[in-house]
This record gives sequence, structure tokens and C-alpha cells, in this order.
Amino acid sequence: MFNDFNKLRTFIEVANEGSVSKAANKLYRTQSAITQQIQQLEEEIDLPLFDRKNSRIYLTPEGREIYEFAKEKMSQISEQISTLKSDTKSLGGTIKIGVRPDIGLFNLPILIANFRRNFPNVSFQIEYGYAAEIEQMLIDNKIDLGVLLFVKDKKLFEIYPLDKKDVIMVASKKYLESIPKIMKPKDVLKHSLLDFVDDVETRAFAFWAKKVSLEVLAEQRKVKATAICPDNAMMKALIEKHIGIGHLPKYLVEAELIQGSLVQVLPNVAKDYTLSFDLAVRKTRSKALVKEEFLNHFINEMS
Repeated sequence: MFNDFNKLRTFIEVANEGSVSKAANKLYRTQSAITQQIQQLEEEIDLPLFDRKNSRIYLTPEGREIYEFAKEKMSQISEQISTLKSDTKSLGGTIKIGVRPDIGLFNLPILIANFRRNFPNVSFQIEYGYAAEIEQMLIDNKIDLGVLLFVKDKKLFEIYPLDKKDVIMVASKKYLESIPKIMKPKDVLKHSLLDFVDDVETRAFAFWAKKVSLEVLAEQRKVKATAICPDNAMMKALIEKHIGIGHLPKYLVEAELIQGSLVQVLPNVAKDYTLSFDLAVRKTRSKALVKEEFLNHFINEMS
């Protein structure tokens, strides 16, 4: 009969306060929203819960019986939730996460290890993919949360900004010595390009080109990448083997830049950019307690 605990909680607060306005203040809701929920609850159970006289409200006899019963049950539910939260070692289940391979290798082991200190019975399943793949896995409920660069259908998800990485365009010194000197951004497109995806609108060179000019952005759409890399590790390996030019987070190549084995391409002309990673979860009415705990843990650790 009571299939919406939010409405039931609203009913209890109105009865406790004896006032819609006081209940609204306590629940941080508008008076109209509170009134609507009470009316909907009365319609669902087909019983009057309150009498309304002279701008005041009073529980009906039926309302009084339901109030006493519901108050006791809600108190029991609150106590059980508190017990579960305080006894974290009793929580179990599997949390499924979708990430890019390089991000998974860099951050997830530490996040999971720290979480399992308090929740030892929780297991994890990691799925690798890029933005579109992770978003689809979220939509299909194949994963519980995903870390991705671009969220296409934002209205479906709760999105939490996480990490930012400065990205630069680099090549090996040997490769640059083997090709005509690159003088301007359009010259870059004449050589071997290494990227992460085939899509000319979302690949790394597209983000770089958008920072440079519309003309360069149009030109890069005509160029096919020499190699598509699954992650930063493969990108770096191909660059170090003198295969071509690619983009990498600056922190991954700082040592090589200092040594001189890798060189930033057009540092004073070509534009660097920042990648912002987001944590996305499906919008739902409620989440399993252990998944809610991990979501909060993830946000706190990564922010």
C-alpha cells in the first residue's frame, strides 16, 4: 500500500508539526510540494488523513492510526540503517566500474585498497572502455559508475568533476630530425599522427586543433591517424619508437622532456589543453548503501 517512503515521511512530519509550513521548513521543501504529497498519499490509500479547519490541520481517526503505525515502522527502518552504516564490515556486494585503461591503472588500485580497509566484504569488477562505451554501459546498467572524458547525454546522469590533466603534443627528437622542420600548426598534419580514437571530432588532435584555429580544425578532419592507441602507455611507447607525433599528459613525459629524448612540438605556437575527467552515475531514486559509500569515497579521494 505504501510504495513511496518519501510521501510517508512527509505525512509523519506534517503530523508531528501539526502544520504544513513547519513541515516544509524542516524538510527543506515548498508548502505546495508538501500539500501535493499529502493529497497524493490520501488518493493512493483512499482515506482522509487530515481534517482542515480554519487554516489548521488535524489528524482524522484513520490518520491517527496510520500515523502511530507508520511512525513506529519508520523509526525501526532508521535504526536499521544506522546499524548498517556503523557496522561497515557487514556490508558486501560487487561494485562495477568503467574506466579508461590508463586511468584505471593509475588511480583505481589505491582507491579500492583504501575502501576495502573499511569494507572488506566488497568486491570489484573493472570494465575498460572509452567515453561512448562507458556511457552505454551505464545506460545498460552493466556498470555502477564510470570515469570518462565526455558525457554526451548529461540529463541521464549525476556528474561529479574529478581530475584535470595538462596535455601536450610531443614527438621523439629522432623523429623530428627525420622530417622537414615543423614551423606552424598545419605542418603537423603532414606527418604521422598518433591518436586514441578514429573519430575526427573527438580524437586528441581535434581538441588540439580547436585551440589553434577553425582552419586547422577543418584540415585535421582530412587526415587519418597512423596508429590508434588503446592507452597512454602505448602512445608513449610508439612516440619513443619514433613512429610519429601524439598527445600525452605532461606529467607522464616530464623526465623525457628534461633528458631531451622527447620534445614538445611547437611549444610557443601550438596550444596545449586540459582534459577534465568526470565521474558519472545513472540518476536513480536510490542507491545501494555500499555503492553510495563507494561513490562518496571516490569523490573525496579524487577531488
